[in-house]
Amino acid sequence: MVFDNIIENLWLFMERKLHSRKNNINSSAELFQEIQKIWIDITPQYVQSLYTSIPRRIMQVIRLKGHRTTGIR
Repeated sequence: MVFDNIIENLWLFMERKLHSRKNNINSSAELFQEIQKIWIDITPQYVQSLYTSIPRRIMQVIRLKGHRTTGIR
């Protein structure tokens, strides 16, 4: 899934990682630790790929005259 706003992609990435680890989380402190681990593990390459996708995302919004582009590649 591709969202208009790149931060949404980052949150979805983190959510999926966290969901895969949910059996290991038994307290809010452990949840916080897992979120920190996921955040630290985000590679610069992933962030760069999101950043370089911005022009393509902008063109999609223009092509669709401002309508939602979620799910469009």
